[in-house]
Amino acid sequence: MEATRTGHLWVNGLLCASLLFTLIACNDSENGSSQNQPLNLPPIVFMADRDTLGTIELYVSSSDGHEIEKLSGVMVAGGNVAGFKISPDGSQVAYVANPFDVNTFELFVVSVNPTAGQAPTRVSGPMAGGGIREPVLGEFSFAWAPDGSRIAYIADQAAVARFELFTVRPDGTSNLRVSGNFAADGSVQEFAWAPNSTRIAYRADQNINGVFELFTSLPDTATSSIQITSGFTQGTKVTEFAWAPDSSLIAFISDKTLSGFFQLFTTPPTNSTNILVSGSIIPSGDVVEFKWSPNGARIAYLADASIDGVFELFTTLPTVDSSLRVSGPLTPGGTVVRFDWAPDSSRIAYIADQETNEQFELFTSDPAGGGNIKVSGGLISDGDVFEFQWAPNAGRIAYAADAETAGKTELYVASPTGSTPAVKVSGSPMLGAGVQVDFSWSPVGTLIAYRADQDSAGMIELFTSSPDGSENHLISGNLIPGGNVVLFKWSPDSRGVAYLADQDTLGRDELFESLPDGSENIKASGNIIAGGAVAKFDWVP
Repeated sequence: MEATRTGHLWVNGLLCASLLFTLIACNDSENGSSQNQPLNLPPIVFMADRDTLGTIELYVSSSDGHEIEKLSGVMVAGGNVAGFKISPDGSQVAYVANPFDVNTFELFVVSVNPTAGQAPTRVSGPMAGGGIREPVLGEFSFAWAPDGSRIAYIADQAAVARFELFTVRPDGTSNLRVSGNFAADGSVQEFAWAPNSTRIAYRADQNINGVFELFTSLPDTATSSIQITSGFTQGTKVTEFAWAPDSSLIAFISDKTLSGFFQLFTTPPTNSTNILVSGSIIPSGDVVEFKWSPNGARIAYLADASIDGVFELFTTLPTVDSSLRVSGPLTPGGTVVRFDWAPDSSRIAYIADQETNEQFELFTSDPAGGGNIKVSGGLISDGDVFEFQWAPNAGRIAYAADAETAGKTELYVASPTGSTPAVKVSGSPMLGAGVQVDFSWSPVGTLIAYRADQDSAGMIELFTSSPDGSENHLISGNLIPGGNVVLFKWSPDSRGVAYLADQDTLGRDELFESLPDGSENIKASGNIIAGGAVAKFDWVP
């Protein structure tokens, strides 16, 4: 455990003596952050080479940073924690590390609040090869079941370089291979739990080397793997897949009918009744992305259905070929580049150069077609919308755009139906280049946090704003010259924001917490060894 300072600096030792009585110690000025009263925020799990330079270990910070406990066990020289995921109920952390052999990554589970002397449990089986599959987009291949009952992971546990799918209980019992028997050189590429935790879907070249198809398995039965795609030949494959929110279907993109021609299909998770749902597409066109509506009623997808290279937005019912184009008529050469469903499934928002070629604006549409509205307001001739995010209640959309000054990105909030004009919510004046296209609504939707060089050109700080722009607060602490906020996350209860920044020491990213109005700011990672830094963090739910 570690105690950190309260932020009151005294020239004599009287305050320190009284604080020692309450087990809160004064720290030296190296900390550089302040806390005048308890924030009472949830604990945060983080990875850092905090104690030994170059050795990444796992910690939990609680009591507003006053208590910091190492969760990972002893590491061999060169060993590191490589990734972690907190259980859905917040009681345990699964993590990947190579603590015994630097060449072998294994899976461990530890309590978020371990008792004295309680060591992490190694839950993966003895590894034949290098262990848990190497990162895909920075993430090792393991995941909790949504109900927390088991953990699934991909590893070459049974044979070197043969990556298969395994599940295990959090206590390390019932370790099972749930993928089927593989052809030579076959492997599991990725997997996804059903939202109701009853099955796992995975993509693998289980039958024909290089032909990646879909399979599902019961998570607690070793011989239950079944193939749910059909009609594949050499050179064809599934490229991506996703469960319906109610776990009844799986949608996937594949060129199963013609190599190189990718369409959208759905299938039940227990048989191979594959249904084409993406409608008529020219042979040179493709479906490149899709997303289920949150209520599961429709699927939105992006495809160049009629003109090669011109991507439009469509929706379809999940069991019949009934595609509707929901993006508006595009200017010649125009294309849709980004889309997302409203949380209540009422509308779809998308970015496209729909009206003016090479000028990307924000639109919304009814998911069954019609009601196409531009919501991003007027942009200067060289302006563009770069990113957007729905409010949790679907009542507003925040978006980043250089709407007023070319090259200066600012943050706006708009009505998804165009009922009210868009309003700028980032601070004014914006002294630097602007918002970093990195912003997030609080879980309750009352504030937006964002990174920007708003007050000091070239210095990225963290701010919050109300959706109407009436309040705007700097919430990161006093950054040293050259310091920057690099990452932030809202607490699950919206009462605080955690962020990484080299706030006190240039080049050393540490973990801080702040109240949403910036009135309190603390260092949650405590004192870190010279040269060390926090690599990753997450709030405990």
